[in-house]
Amino acid sequence: MPWGLGVVDGSSADGWQFRIVQRLSDAEVARYNEAIGVLLRFNPERHPFGLVQLSYEQYREKVDEFAAAFASGPPRPSPALALFEITAKLVEWLSCSRRFLAQVETDLKQRYGRRSTEWGNFEAARQREYAGSASYRFMYKLRDYSDHCGPPLGKLNFTQQYDDHGQPVSVFQVFFNRDSLLQKFNRWDIVEKDLRQWPEFIEVGPHMDRAMRSLDTLVLELAKMEAPAMIAEAEFVERFVAPVAKSPGEPHIFYEELSSHQPAQPVPPMRLIRVPMEFVEHVLRFREDRAS
Repeated sequence: MPWGLGVVDGSSADGWQFRIVQRLSDAEVARYNEAIGVLLRFNPERHPFGLVQLSYEQYREKVDEFAAAFASGPPRPSPALALFEITAKLVEWLSCSRRFLAQVETDLKQRYGRRSTEWGNFEAARQREYAGSASYRFMYKLRDYSDHCGPPLGKLNFTQQYDDHGQPVSVFQVFFNRDSLLQKFNRWDIVEKDLRQWPEFIEVGPHMDRAMRSLDTLVLELAKMEAPAMIAEAEFVERFVAPVAKSPGEPHIFYEELSSHQPAQPVPPMRLIRVPMEFVEHVLRFREDRAS
């Protein structure tokens, strides 16, 4: 059998140490890969919501960057340049958010079926957020606007105020023009009523924050749905690596000649697979949270 379960230890003074504890069959490795595939659906680095979070953070960082630049001036950045770069980050977040929803729909329908309880529950949760949060549905339709009409017309507002202790406080805001949004786009549906009730200049940040909370709610719905399968697979991986759990180093699956590797020789990069125990442990903590 070419496969083996073992550890890779980089803490030794003699360099990297590779040790196989037991051999694995093709079937055992296939079962392990199946379990990891289930777990990695919610790995932040792979899950489509990870891009939503990243683009949201990048938008906030860009706003903070220009807020600091305006506060430290003069000279101050060009307002047109600041608005362009901030709006570009917003449009990226809008695209990532809608892509997340589309990918979840495709995944659930493919895995469970178009008439499945799983897809029905997620779609019901999505409709609740759309009906219950004006900010969420505004941002949802704003993505359609940006696709058909380009970046929204906006403006910046920068002021410096003083708090109760006499310390200066900078206020940096991004606004979109309500009338421009209504004139350029006629597919707002029920969002048109919201827009007509809002002021002429709509501050973007609070709506974006509330829309993110709605998306967080949808991710929680997914987590509840997937939790039983994820916990079961995490428990399988925990049992799978039990033979090396107390060995120094990180659990790995080895392939072929690594069992005879010598410290002075280079390691073939595709000959070992690291077991992501930090993610397994994260899921198992979720199991404990649900039990408490």
